[in-house]
Amino acid sequence: MSLFLLLISHFYVDFCLGVWPIYKTWAHIDLATAGLITGIAGFSAEVLQLFFGYMSDRGYRKKIMLFGILISSGVLLLPFAHSSLSLFALIFCLMLGSSSFHPSGMGFASRLFATKNRTILFFTSGGALGLAFSQLIFSKTIVLFNGQIFPLLFPLLFLIPLVWRHPFPEETAPTQRTNWREFFQPLKKERRPLSLLYMAQVGSYGAQLTFLFLLPDLLRAKGYSDWLAKGGGHLSLVLGSLSSMLLIAFFLHKWSHKTLLFIGKTCGTILIYFFLFAPPLPLPATLAILALIGGTSFQATALITAWGHHIVPSHPSTVSGLLMGFAWCLSNLVPSLAGLFSRLLPYSPVILPMKLIALILPLSLVPLLLVPSKRAEQQAA
Repeated sequence: MSLFLLLISHFYVDFCLGVWPIYKTWAHIDLATAGLITGIAGFSAEVLQLFFGYMSDRGYRKKIMLFGILISSGVLLLPFAHSSLSLFALIFCLMLGSSSFHPSGMGFASRLFATKNRTILFFTSGGALGLAFSQLIFSKTIVLFNGQIFPLLFPLLFLIPLVWRHPFPEETAPTQRTNWREFFQPLKKERRPLSLLYMAQVGSYGAQLTFLFLLPDLLRAKGYSDWLAKGGGHLSLVLGSLSSMLLIAFFLHKWSHKTLLFIGKTCGTILIYFFLFAPPLPLPATLAILALIGGTSFQATALITAWGHHIVPSHPSTVSGLLMGFAWCLSNLVPSLAGLFSRLLPYSPVILPMKLIALILPLSLVPLLLVPSKRAEQQAA
């Protein structure tokens, strides 16, 4: 039951995350404006994820997770936002919800079973499913309800009471006094490998966010059908990512995190550039290419976080806060850079910015290769 509730909660939060990229295309919001909102809101909110992770490990895990589920749902009020300031407020709520939910939920997930790598990847799959179907559900809902999506808030009436009442394993009483000197203490001993993983995560997730952010516009710019641009391509991309998680859970017993990350990033870079440079392909081939991109380049977040959990197993939420939100805050600035490029490159405002941003993927391999080899060998053992 604990894992089921975590999967459903993660489904809902990541479903909310998938709404903004398609909404900005549906509402014809300027890419530079949308990128700036994404960057500022993401940086401001995700930087708090390390704090939420630390407080989760201090005994406030369930309360922080509930807060994340509730506040991220604010994005479903986007059709009521009629100014840049109100758009920013709702996207900030979305990012703050992500920032608080992910370290607390990951902390619960990492304590459910002894095999942490598989548990984390399984937990991640719940979010991937929510993200995968988000844009198709959005496109159907906004037509069915005449430009509104607030009915998608109703599942919270069931989800919140279930999570609130359920006794998750290893819940500890909140610490009455927080010693802020201990905030970074769990990370100091392994600061070199964690710092390298952090740098790799910033680059990997930044490129991933930008591809997700631009995908509806990329598909339109390349002349693909409305179905692909309004969620079909996004669905294929994320389902490809989800399918490969099952393979990764198996191969982690045979290969190291470093090996899997190197293979995934290399193949993902090649596939992204093939997609960007190739002329429009038939529908089956396009869906296959997008699925392969998701299955290769979109695994870095889960793999890097699982690697960090292996290095510091005693503080999973704090490590998740560092390698997810604290890294994601900088990653969220990358779509802003893409939005700026769209203004500077008016003759190719979508495709050329993505070609430039995709260069980050091979560059993010460098810090991974510098992680001491014994770390990779230990985790593979």
